Amino acid sequence: RPHTHPQVGVVDREGMVWYLDFNDNYFGRLNPGTGEVKEWPIPAIKPYPPFGPGGLDVKLDPEGNPWFAMMRQNAIVKFDKKTEKLSMYHTPEPHNTLNNRITMLTTPSPEGKVWWVTVGTSRKAWVHGLDIKSGAIKSIEVPAFIYGLEAAADGNLFFFSLSEGVIGEIDTVTGQTPLHRRPTP
Repeated sequence: RPHTHPQVGVVDREGMVWYLDFNDNYFGRLNPGTGEVKEWPIPAIKPYPPFGPGGLDVKLDPEGNPWFAMMRQNAIVKFDKKTEKLSMYHTPEPHNTLNNRITMLTTPSPEGKVWWVTVGTSRKAWVHGLDIKSGAIKSIEVPAFIYGLEAAADGNLFFFSLSEGVIGEIDTVTGQTPLHRRPTP
């Protein structure tokens, strides 16, 4: 596709590079050894306009399946490499609006949880945790605009806020969110 705009790439155990298109509902796989590129469309979850296509983040689960943060579509998508089937999970209400978008997601944990961030027009964010087995979603309000999100081994989260100049932690059980200022502005 001449207008492909790969946003981010991750390398799986087989050496394949998985990427998400920033401007369109496609993702792809690059085989660096052969140069072969294969792409798959992601069905539109919401109509465009006003909900734009494209995504922002890709992570791999323990089985090597890619997960995608569909930014303006307010959903995360899992691609099963064996069956080539997509599973979609939607941001819960009231965070699933035109003004909110997904910025980041975590690598799914061995316990079967994946977390993602929605941000809107305010200087705060929400993280949403999906229990993959039950489908239950837990939402936690965070007092900072989040750009980066990573899961710790204990199931808690760490995040970065470029606009706030802080690094934060999220206790996924209690919802407590301590913020830490960088030592150098």
